[in-house]
Amino acid sequence: MTEYMKSFVIAGIESGTFYSTDHGEGYILITDTKGNHPNFRSIVKMARRMKNAVGGWGKLFSFLKQANSGCDIKPLEIQMKKQKKPYVKVEMLIVTEQYQGQGYMRKLMEFAYKMADKNGCPCILDTDAKGKCDRYIYLGMKLVQTRTAAGCKIYDLMYNKE
Repeated sequence: MTEYMKSFVIAGIESGTFYSTDHGEGYILITDTKGNHPNFRSIVKMARRMKNAVGGWGKLFSFLKQANSGCDIKPLEIQMKKQKKPYVKVEMLIVTEQYQGQGYMRKLMEFAYKMADKNGCPCILDTDAKGKCDRYIYLGMKLVQTRTAAGCKIYDLMYNKE
């Protein structure tokens, strides 16, 4: 899983969508509908890294199929794309272990909120952990929907200044 997640980080760095706190206490990967996302070349390189991380193309496609199977409700991102609504999306948020509980998650989320406010659109994210969902709600997001994918609950959250 570490190698799989590393592929996202590298794509984020290459595309300029990966940000950190001043001294590396936490990291956030943010994309949006205004063009701030990995380019085609980065996506291809990311797919290759993901393939190597899981043990081949067949295993990668099987993993992705399983991760997206059984969705009873469409992900919030898909709904917004279909409606052609702009958004900022937190793809990944990491606070290193020694800095957890010290306000860095809030600092990173406020950075994402400022980007969304600047673009005049909502900030969205999804998580599969109820505890993280509760922390994001505490930090200003609202739970929009809960869906099931591959037998797991996924919480879709949104921050909107309005």
